[in-house]
Parts: sequence; C-alpha cells; structure tokens
Amino acid sequence: MSFYFTPAVARDLHQHNDSLPGNDTWTMSTPVSLSLLLPTLGASLPPWPFQPAPQPAIFQNTRPPTPTPTASGGAPDDFSHTNSEDSVLISKDSSVVSQLNELEQRSRHLNTTCFKDVLLNATYKGTERGRFFHSMVYNIGYCKVPKVGSTFWTLLLTTLDNGVDFGKKLLEKKRSFLHAGRYSFSSSFTYLKSAKVPIILPTRDPYSRLYSAFIDKSYLPIIINTNYDVLSIRNKSLWATDVSFQEFLQWILNEAKAGKSLDRHWAPIYSICGSCEVNAQYIAKQETFANDIGVLLKKLNVSSEKYNFIMHTLEGKRIQSSLPGIVATILERSSGAEISRCMPWLEVTRRIWRSFQIQGFIREDRGYPQGTFESIRNSSDPSLVSDIILAEIFKYTLSSEERKIQRENAFRKAYDGVSKDVVDVIKDLYSVDFSIYGYSNIPPNER
Repeated sequence: MSFYFTPAVARDLHQHNDSLPGNDTWTMSTPVSLSLLLPTLGASLPPWPFQPAPQPAIFQNTRPPTPTPTASGGAPDDFSHTNSEDSVLISKDSSVVSQLNELEQRSRHLNTTCFKDVLLNATYKGTERGRFFHSMVYNIGYCKVPKVGSTFWTLLLTTLDNGVDFGKKLLEKKRSFLHAGRYSFSSSFTYLKSAKVPIILPTRDPYSRLYSAFIDKSYLPIIINTNYDVLSIRNKSLWATDVSFQEFLQWILNEAKAGKSLDRHWAPIYSICGSCEVNAQYIAKQETFANDIGVLLKKLNVSSEKYNFIMHTLEGKRIQSSLPGIVATILERSSGAEISRCMPWLEVTRRIWRSFQIQGFIREDRGYPQGTFESIRNSSDPSLVSDIILAEIFKYTLSSEERKIQRENAFRKAYDGVSKDVVDVIKDLYSVDFSIYGYSNIPPNER
C-alpha cells in the first residue's frame, strides 16, 4: 500500500523471483486461480464502465528474443515491438513527438552522467536489486521501484501481456494481491542486463519519495515496527505511534551512515535498479506520469483496447477504484493487538482522512467528521469507511489545479520542519538520483 500516490496508489509487498529465463518455453498464466482472489470491497460503488472483453489466451512463447544490435554493434535505439503504422501514428502527432523527445533526452542525460563515473563518489553503496519485469510480448523491461507508482506499473505490465480482461479483474482486488503475485513476466537484473533488453526506469524526486514513504510506513498505522526502530524503542509494550518527519529522515540517514542497507521504499533508486548498468531506454517520471505512460504505450504500438483501458484507469476512475483497497489494508493492519492497543479506531480513521487531505483529494478546510465515523466504529465492513471518504471527495470535488496546490502546500510544510543539517545529508545521500534523473536538490520549501 502506498499513500502518497502521484498519480497512482500502490502497496509494495515484494516477493523475489530472480530465476533467469532459460527454458525453451514460458507459459503465460495468472498468478493464482481467479476463484481464490480476495473479495471486492466497496460494493456500493458505481460499476466499472467498460464493456466485457474476451478472456485472454494462454500464451506459450519461446525464449525472449535478444534485441537486434545496431550497425555500430551497440544496444538498439528503439523498442523491438513496432511497425510502420506505429511510426506513422507518432509522426502525425506533434505532441507525442515532443514527449518522446523528452524521454529520449532523459535517457541521454542519464547515460552521459553515468559515463562521468558519478557512482565513484556515491555516498550510499547498497546494491540490493529490486524486482524486475520483462514483457515477452513487447520485449521491454521494467524495474519495480517502491513509492513510484509500482502498483500501476504492475497492472500495466499484466495488461500488456495477459490482456484487458485480466487487467480488469486485478483492478478490483486488494493492492497486496497485485504485489504478492508470482508473474510469468518476472525476470532478473542479471538477465536483462546481459541481454541488453530496453528498460523503463521509473523515477521520482527524492524529497517527494521520502515524504511518501513517511506517510505510508510511519504516519499511517500499517508497519508499526518502523516506528519502534525510528524511536529506538526495544520494549514493545510502549507506544510508538507518534514519529515526526524529521525523526524519520534522521533515522534513515543514521542507518545509511552506519553502512546498513536501506529498505527499498526509501533506498536511492539507482541502487535498486542498477541504472548505470542496464540499457535504460526510457526514464518515466512520477511528476509526468500520465504523459510518459501515454507516449510509451503509443511507442509500443499497443492495441486501442489496451491503450484505452490503461489510460482510463490512470486518468479516470483511479481514486474510486483504488481507495477501497487502501482503506481495507490500513484497517486490517491496524486491527492487530500491537497497534489497536495504542491507537484507537477513531485515531486510525482520522489519520486516513488526513492522509487524503495531504494528497489533495479531501479539501483542506473539511474537518474530520468524528460523529459519522463514531456511528460505524463497531462495523467490521471497511467499505463503510471508504464510502464515507469517497462521498466527501465527490461532494466537495477539487479541480486538478486545486489538488496540485494543496499537495504542494503540504509537501512544503513538511520540509519546513526539517533542519538544514538533515537536508544537507539528504542531498549527499541521494546525490546520484538527483544527478542522473535530472532533479533539483533544492528542498521543496525553498523552491
């Protein structure tokens, strides 16, 4: 589960599947029998507005083809799954051409910066790799980065290789199911690097990613052990529910200084993806998420059915489809004895409410409706909580510009409470990410 989802909500539970592709055939199959999927929450929500699509076939593909080298013997300059119609489509759309040029400029910037041996002066030396995907249908790789829309990227890859019908079924499930699945398109860093498969690297401003991690893993009552570690509390009978953003950041910096490997939710992205080692063709930024995904799908020449489903999910009903799973996850985790004894149910829902204000979905001036939540506190149905929040969101809707302003104000305010000494260490620890992905290291409250 990820709270600070711009633009996609995600919950990041990782299971590694790093076996190399080596069999003569791969079977494209669903992670588990669909009859075993978790129940859908928020049943009172309006139905999904798509027409039924045919059930995707079970694919049996030969080993993924090695990308064809260019005349110079280097890595290919393009995705391999294209045709003449794709080129005509892009050449006629000037906006797509401009966006594609931007993506290519990012890739050139990364390669140029990496060529200058930027890693030699990196403060963080961790090399724990993230989870990698490889679409066999489109011969494109992806590095799964927590806190950078990884839930949506997983849905996207699943839809590309298994079809729209299966994508719709996944969309209804808890985010934990999406991340816990063992997918046939899982791959490894070693294979993708050696085969020079074109890779999509998702990125995010390090300051924003750290704040997202704080909201998700410390402020919201999901992983209470994080707060015990931050506060150095060994006695689990004590409470560890109130951690400041400054304390959270200072703990991460202390862990890195002590030479410990950082959790993937806040470890520098270059260390997770081996960004200077893989064939990084496209840098997809969280800040331009919808535009980047749109142009990538066109470049991959996906069918109109897949394109429309993915983009509609991204831009249309994202909060309506994602919120019930988020709320259910938080309430499920907070109902355990370790959290419930030190954080009352009303405080849990208050933090959920506040988190959606920070994200810009509930208006800042709308107070927490304690009486409304008090009336349902004894219910075990999490959809009641999500329905209250969705009703608020749709009754007092913010425009895109209003949401952006509210998010940015919360972001700046968070860093107002962070000391200059801590910010300076952040600049140093995440210097490679700032550099190779083209982000300013000026803190948000000073921009």
